[in-house]
Amino acid sequence: MTFVLVIKELNTFTMIELKKHYENSKNRAVLFMETGNINDYLNALIEMNRYKKLMLAVARN
Repeated sequence: MTFVLVIKELNTFTMIELKKHYENSKNRAVLFMETGNINDYLNALIEMNRYKKLMLAVARN
């Protein structure tokens, strides 16, 4: 029972960190889009996609 609780707490902590990284990437993407940095904008979108996939994987487990 304790092991399951620890895993749930770890998943919650991981999800919070992933959400922070995702939001940071999202804000950077908007900034790059507004300033016209297309290369950096696309890289930020790729980073957002990576964090989104990680969040889905954590949520499924």
